[in-house]
Amino acid sequence: MRVNTLRSSERQPAGTPSGDAAVPGGWLLSLTFSASRNRPHFDMITRKQAEQVLYEHINVRNPQWPDMPEMIIVRVDEHELGWVMYYTSRIFHETGDLRHALAGNAPYLVSREDGTMIPTGTAPPFAERFRAAEQKMREHLAGRSFS
Repeated sequence: MRVNTLRSSERQPAGTPSGDAAVPGGWLLSLTFSASRNRPHFDMITRKQAEQVLYEHINVRNPQWPDMPEMIIVRVDEHELGWVMYYTSRIFHETGDLRHALAGNAPYLVSREDGTMIPTGTAPPFAERFRAAEQKMREHLAGRSFS
């Protein structure tokens, strides 16, 4: 399975030669191509794979945060579309020291169908932000071609 991290406001058409497809407002789409028909083939992913992809994503080094601590996933909830994954810094999780607490670390909704990651947002009310993330995921999954 090939995994690509993307951020785009436009979806590329199915069958994009590079194997990449962006999700509006989303972050990740993993897909491979069927060699026989050059059509997209979407691989289901496991929870462990989803956790690994999110772990790598939240630990991408940021030149504007040179001393960024390691981020870890601290909670995973099952969801009909995949998983809701929560994260924080390892040092805060291990010490509880508020100097190492994060702000704005919204949980991600991760699709079990193709690994798409959609941040849920942190602005209140959270329930509305979460419903919006679910809707984006449903629209993304409904727009995929399986033929």
